[in-house]
Amino acid sequence: MQMRKRSSFSVVLVLVALNAPFVLAQELPRAVVRTDLGDIEIEIDTDRAPITASNFLRYVDEGFYDGGSFFRAVRLDNQPGDDQPLTNDNIKIEVIQAEIDSTKQAGSFAPILLERTSVTGIHHQNGTVSMARSQPNTATSSFFIVLGDHPSLDHGGFRNPDGQGFAAFGRVVSGMDVVRKIQQNPTQAQTLTPPVQILAINRVKGEEPELSNLSGHSPYRILVTNDDGIESSGLQILAKELGRVGEVVVVAPCGDRSGSSMSVSLREEVGVRMFGEEGDQIGHCATTTPAGAVLLGLRALGQASSFDLVVSGINRGANVGEVSHISGTIGAAMMAAAHGIPAVAVSQAGSTDFSYAARFVTKFVVGLREHAPRPGIVFSINVPRTTEADTEGVLVTPMGGSYIEIGYDEVEAVAGERKFRPRFDNPRPYPEGSDSEAYTRGFITITPLQFDWTAHELVRDLREWGLTHHAPVRQP
Repeated sequence: MQMRKRSSFSVVLVLVALNAPFVLAQELPRAVVRTDLGDIEIEIDTDRAPITASNFLRYVDEGFYDGGSFFRAVRLDNQPGDDQPLTNDNIKIEVIQAEIDSTKQAGSFAPILLERTSVTGIHHQNGTVSMARSQPNTATSSFFIVLGDHPSLDHGGFRNPDGQGFAAFGRVVSGMDVVRKIQQNPTQAQTLTPPVQILAINRVKGEEPELSNLSGHSPYRILVTNDDGIESSGLQILAKELGRVGEVVVVAPCGDRSGSSMSVSLREEVGVRMFGEEGDQIGHCATTTPAGAVLLGLRALGQASSFDLVVSGINRGANVGEVSHISGTIGAAMMAAAHGIPAVAVSQAGSTDFSYAARFVTKFVVGLREHAPRPGIVFSINVPRTTEADTEGVLVTPMGGSYIEIGYDEVEAVAGERKFRPRFDNPRPYPEGSDSEAYTRGFITITPLQFDWTAHELVRDLREWGLTHHAPVRQP
C-alpha cells in the first residue's frame, strides 16, 4: 500500500524547493508539532536530506500545517492479516500520517525530488519522520512518523510497490508517547475518527531559516564564468552567493562575448589579469570566449587544484529552446561537460536584479552536489521573473522552440560595403511542453542538456546502407 496523500496537485518535478533554506550546519534545526494530545519535538536533518528537509521547513515557516491534522493511523490490527495473499499492503508497518489544512491545499508548493534512503542514510526506524508520496518525485506536504523499525519503507523495500522507498528527513527527539497516543485513537479502517488536530508546527525558538556553508564537507571548488563579461552584475552577484556554499574562482571574458557558443581562440595568445579593486577583486579577466575561459580555468589556472563544478551566468536574457545552440553561456558550460565536470548554465529575463536567480541557483547547486550527476550533462536553468512572488513555479522540460528568431535588415552601405543589421523577429508557436513554452508562461525551467550530439538511434540504420569508400563507376 502506498502512503496516501489526499491533496490534489499537478505533478511538477522540482529539484529544489523555491526559497527553501538549506541549513547544512552541525546543529540541526528542530520544530515542535503542537497537537490536541500533546507536543512532539522533531529534529530536521537538513544535512543529509537537504531537499526534503528544506521543503518541510518551508511549509512550517509559511504556516501550512497550522490547523492541519493527523488523519491516519496504521496499526498491526488495521492491516490485512497474515492469511491474505502477500502484497505491498500486507507488509505491515506502524505509522501516523499528517496533512495540511484542506483550505490551504491549493497553495501547496511544487513536488520535490525523491531523496532515497540509499543516498541519505536516514532509515525508517522508531521515531523517523518521512514524506508521504504516491509516485516518485510527487511528495509535497504530507508526512508520517514511524513507530518501530520498518526497513520495508526504505529504498529497496516493497511497502511501496515501486521499491524506491520514502524520503526520511528527521526524527522525534521527544514526544513519542504522544505519537503512540495518536496511533491508538479510534479509526475506521486506517482513518482516525476524529482526526487529531495540529494546532501549529513551529521552529524551536532561535532557529531561523539560513543558508550556511557546506560545513563538514571537503572544499567544493566552483569555477564561475559568463558570456556578458566580468563586469556583469549577474556574474558578480552569482559568484558572491555561490561563495556561501563553496570555494569560488571566477574566470570570465574581459568583455561581452554573447552568441559565441562553444568557440575558443586557437591561434591567439590569451591575456589574463585580475579584475576589481585591490582587496575586492572579482576574479580573472581573460581575453577569450566564455568556453575559452572555462578551458583556461580547467587546464591552466586550475591545475594545482581541480574544480568540482562549473557555473556559467547569470546571463542577461533567456537561453531556452533553439537559442541554446548559439549561446556563449551554454557553450561555456558545455566545455566543462566535455571535460567530465558537472555544469550549470543560468539565464534570466532582461532585468538587472539577479538576486533571486542567484539564490535559486545556489540552492540547486547544493542539491546537485548531493546527487552527483553523471558526466557530460549541463543543467540549463532559465529564470523568467525577478521575484518568487511573480514566478509560477519550476518545471523540468525538454529543449524546444525559440522565443526569438534572428534575421537581418540591410542598412546604408559604407565605402561600397553592404551592411546588415541583426533583427529579432517574433517566434512561431512554441512546442507544447517545451522549455520555451514554460518560460514564457512564467515558470523557471530546468533542462538537462548532453554534450554527446550523436543521434544514436540512426547509427545502426546508417551501417545497414552498405556504404563503402569506393566511388561508383559513371556510365558514359
